[in-house]
Amino acid sequence: MSTTQAYSQGVSAMHMMGDYPLDKYRPLSMAGSGHYAMVYFSLRLEDYHAFVKTKANNTFDKLRSKLVAVKVYADRPADSTELATLRAIQANADEDIRNSLASLIDHGHKWVASKAIAPAVTALDLEYPIPEEMVLNIILGMSRACRFLYENCAGRQHGDLHGHNMIIDTSSRDKYGLPRLVVIDFDQSKPVTSFNDAWQDFRTYVRLILGSLTDANYGAPVEGWDDINDYISNDARLASFGGVIDAIEAQLAKTLASTTPERLQAVREYVSGSTAKKEATLRIAFREAGLME
Repeated sequence: MSTTQAYSQGVSAMHMMGDYPLDKYRPLSMAGSGHYAMVYFSLRLEDYHAFVKTKANNTFDKLRSKLVAVKVYADRPADSTELATLRAIQANADEDIRNSLASLIDHGHKWVASKAIAPAVTALDLEYPIPEEMVLNIILGMSRACRFLYENCAGRQHGDLHGHNMIIDTSSRDKYGLPRLVVIDFDQSKPVTSFNDAWQDFRTYVRLILGSLTDANYGAPVEGWDDINDYISNDARLASFGGVIDAIEAQLAKTLASTTPERLQAVREYVSGSTAKKEATLRIAFREAGLME
């Protein structure tokens, strides 16, 4: 892996992969890393220079709204399956589903840039016990993502859908008033040969995620789970993504119907509390880059 040291004054030491597009973006901090790539919270150079001039007036929310996640590959070109999947999302997604999947902005030979979700709080960063509303919402979000990829992106599946690849977007709310789930990281996405393969993958994802989010594992992690699990347990010949989404939405609507405004606000505050540490780290990165007082 070719690396070079981050180049600007005031920025914490950060090893930069040699294919990072320094001619287009200004790296601010690490956003994540994996087997194949490293991801950096970044700003377009023109945005960075403009924000330096308005340092005294910049707010955290204004800065994070312009962040880009630049993903640099260690040993594979960016024209891998990830780029193909991101292009398919860009071409086929309506606004609602586009807000729930990584969104392509730019790409080069060994990198891709997408809209950043910051701070990058994953489903597995949430503190236990996770409210039932959030567990249902996470399962619903991943179900919608799997359905869209299969039905609108030439029969694709994510290929690596676990809690670290699901980000909680605290700056956005879905139709239920809950923080939106965003599915990221498509470098192992793949076409599947049949709905049966897609359904088997999906069932595995759901049960693994439930085991991560709750202590119940294969039991009943949330109220009404038996009805949802009965549907997920169906053979592919009797199943559809639409059917399981309807089952989850029915239970989520039932749960929220008895949820007071105070309880819903408490759920939002719970999520915000889970993000506090990462938000503080991002604020430090903004200050060290000369973007905030």
